[in-house]
Amino acid sequence: MNTATFPSKPDVERRLRPGRDVLTKTIVDLAMELDVDPRAQSKRLQDVIDLDALYALVKDPDEPETDIQVSFRIWDITYVVTPTSVAATKLH
Repeated sequence: MNTATFPSKPDVERRLRPGRDVLTKTIVDLAMELDVDPRAQSKRLQDVIDLDALYALVKDPDEPETDIQVSFRIWDITYVVTPTSVAATKLH
């Protein structure tokens, strides 16, 4: 995992609602919004990042106001996940 942050405003961003499945759906939905169909890609999200670990990091019930952010790159998109949002920027 890298620690890159967005140098400017991301292409798209969504607020997160509670739930592990919501996190996965949000990541996939943002890809589709950026004209990338994850089903047509050779890499699966689960092969790039441990979704259970990602969810545990950003949704720590003991630290609801944590400043943690996790960034990763897949499908030529850089994602930044925080406890409250998922942001995505397509690599050009």
